[in-house]
Amino acid sequence: MLNLFIILILKMSISIHIPFYNPNPEKKEGYRNLTRFDYLKENILNLKKLSLPTDIFIHTHNNFLNDKELDANIINHQITDDDLEKGYLTWLTRPEMKKQKDNYKYFMYLEHDIKFNEKNLQYYLKYQQILSDKKFNLGFLIYERNNQDNHKYSLHVVEKLSNFVHINSQNFFIQDRENYCCFWIYDKKQFNDFVNSKWWNFKKKVHNFRHNYGVTERSSIGLNALNINYFKATLIPEINRGPDAYKFIQLLTPRDLSKLSIGQCKYVLIVNDKGGIINDPVLLRLGENHFWLSLADSDVLLWAQGVAVNSDLNVKINEPDVSPLQLQGPTSAEIMIKLFGEDIKDLKYYWFKECKLDGIPLVVSRTGWSSEFGYEIFLRDGTRGNDLYEKIMKAGKEHGLMPGHTSSIRRIEGGMLSYHADADIETNPFELGLGRLVNLDSDINFIGKEALKKIKQEGIKRKQVGLELDCEPLKGPNTTFWPIYKDGKKIGKVTSAVYSPRLKKNIALAIVEINHSDIGNNLKIISNKEINSKIIEKPFYDPKKKIASS
Repeated sequence: MLNLFIILILKMSISIHIPFYNPNPEKKEGYRNLTRFDYLKENILNLKKLSLPTDIFIHTHNNFLNDKELDANIINHQITDDDLEKGYLTWLTRPEMKKQKDNYKYFMYLEHDIKFNEKNLQYYLKYQQILSDKKFNLGFLIYERNNQDNHKYSLHVVEKLSNFVHINSQNFFIQDRENYCCFWIYDKKQFNDFVNSKWWNFKKKVHNFRHNYGVTERSSIGLNALNINYFKATLIPEINRGPDAYKFIQLLTPRDLSKLSIGQCKYVLIVNDKGGIINDPVLLRLGENHFWLSLADSDVLLWAQGVAVNSDLNVKINEPDVSPLQLQGPTSAEIMIKLFGEDIKDLKYYWFKECKLDGIPLVVSRTGWSSEFGYEIFLRDGTRGNDLYEKIMKAGKEHGLMPGHTSSIRRIEGGMLSYHADADIETNPFELGLGRLVNLDSDINFIGKEALKKIKQEGIKRKQVGLELDCEPLKGPNTTFWPIYKDGKKIGKVTSAVYSPRLKKNIALAIVEINHSDIGNNLKIISNKEINSKIIEKPFYDPKKKIASS
């Protein structure tokens, strides 16, 4: 019986890892005016009061803690001051945590001054399995109590909590964008999934660690992260410094680039040898043989490097020190004029210019993923990210500029694709109505040309359509694919759905069998309930993109 009891304790224990950066031991901070060590010590005592056994591991960078009486394991890492300032310490917890992946029931990561109490633990134990069964992960909002009005304020939420899902008589707020993950807790299965995911060993250039680790943590649990606070949410593969760069970039895409000028952008598709879509980036031509691909999460960089190895072309492919953000919306032009002067108005739709803002090197393009008038700003020096962000927010203050994710409503209204949702490697351009981006009749050579010729000749079996959904206004975008039925037979799926206040109706992008794709066709959708729908024209709003291009 004793041995069994010991085994059960081990299985229900928690491994807690805390990075502790302490550059100035005497400095006091926070509204309580305590040193970092005071916060850490208090936090350890609090964690030790949890009802489940805890093993606490403190990851630090010097000998400051060695002679302190702490009920925790101290791990000193060899790390430079420069890497510390750039947030690298948080990554050094990973190897130690991975060693423990089979030894604990739960795994927790938190910063030294974040308090996790017994009520939090009991809430997690009660709901995490329920939510996991529904393909959600339970997280927690971080808050502080203001010492003047005694109110609680969430530090990292930029809009009202309005997107909820109702599960087991409880409303759960769905956070579908980056929310500065300085804390997470997973059970053993979730943690091992995290360890085995591509996000576990996710690395960027050292100077981007601080701006990127939150995105990484969020992405590890299956949520799309894009926030202008974290510039490196977008990857920029660069094709440069080789005489064959133009030949190579043409090899990657079925769109004819022969008329692409230096300073111009083009929306392109990257396809594989079977014609499946790998991504749909915006291509920027910076020089005769110098290109950027601005894209969302994808393995295009690795794909391009693999293609290059077998191409016999003299080309160099890398990820440069480039960090993009988007400034989108009706007043974006006014904000840009305030930043760059009147000349910025001369920048044409799908063109860009290289410039500087108070010495900060930038590329500014008239593009964006919003169907609104807007710009993308590519920072070419990652060390100036905070400077750039503050300058933009200051210029936009009088216009109500706020940080956040691109609007799902405006994207879907405009019929813009979200990769992994509306398109993936099993989807071809013709199914999505993007045949204009495939130049089969030209002399250009590209990967997938023969496959796409065959698809076009034989005809597509599926087609993307627009749907109007007859139900109560959706409280947020769909988080899973919804199956579509006709006469009791499954004939497709809803890929993106949302309520449009502008159109006063629920709209969706879907892919269905070609013989059920006619305008006016009525279809059944199954989410948590049965929904009637009708195929309508898409895009749903501003089909000629007059807003974005004006």
